[in-house]
Amino acid sequence: MNYRYREFFKTGPFLAGYVSKGQLYPAIKELNKFSDSIKSKKEIWDILNKAAKTFQVLSVNSSPLLGAVVNEIFGVLSI
Repeated sequence: MNYRYREFFKTGPFLAGYVSKGQLYPAIKELNKFSDSIKSKKEIWDILNKAAKTFQVLSVNSSPLLGAVVNEIFGVLSI
């Protein structure tokens, strides 16, 4: 059975949301993997902090490293 699932998580000073259509358990696993990944990579953390301070909207083109993590975990080409 397919569900629409919304989840929010706080990582440091950031609040992120995620909406998934599908099974609940894989969606939670993806979200946790993403949270762990961005917290463990200093380069990504620095990108996020800089973007937050300058009100920058990130995309795959402006942040290929973050885009690679998003694509690897969620299988999408843009954030």
